[in-house]
Amino acid sequence: MAALPESRRAGLPWGVLRGADQELNEIAKELRTWLDDAGITVAALHGRLTPDHFPDGVVPAQRKLYDFCAGKDLTWAFVEAVADACTPGDAPAQEQKLSPVRQMWETARTNPSALGGGGELMEAKDRVIAAYERIYWPQSAAPWPVSSLRDGPAGCSSADVQRRRHDDRGQGRRQGWARCSWAST
Repeated sequence: MAALPESRRAGLPWGVLRGADQELNEIAKELRTWLDDAGITVAALHGRLTPDHFPDGVVPAQRKLYDFCAGKDLTWAFVEAVADACTPGDAPAQEQKLSPVRQMWETARTNPSALGGGGELMEAKDRVIAAYERIYWPQSAAPWPVSSLRDGPAGCSSADVQRRRHDDRGQGRRQGWARCSWAST
């Protein structure tokens, strides 16, 4: 069996980061780097953790460790536990790992940054809707633009909008909107 590259640990590849803010995702990336550099899998980490690592005296389930490594529900006790597991008995090395992460942790607690990419996602959604509108819904056949399906006329539920889309197909945009106006009264 071929040896793994030095910077690659055994085990499953890391999943998507799921932290509530940018700082938690950065901390999760750092934890993953520590584990990769030490060659420790999440299963091996679970075996190295002790109840003394956690304030409640209970080692979390292995599944929960995957969540922590993704930034979801991350706790400072877990960050310290990973530093301890990656550098056992080496307090200066642990402090060297924890020092920059501690600053990110304090920022996450006091002034978290919004996750990046939200604007890009909304732009991509708008481009898909526009393409769908141009290709699938010719203006002569659609009672209103597809973009109105995401907002809907005032007072209409999404179910009303979907039903009217089928009922009014080909009836013209004005008539489609007029049919929805009764729902707002």
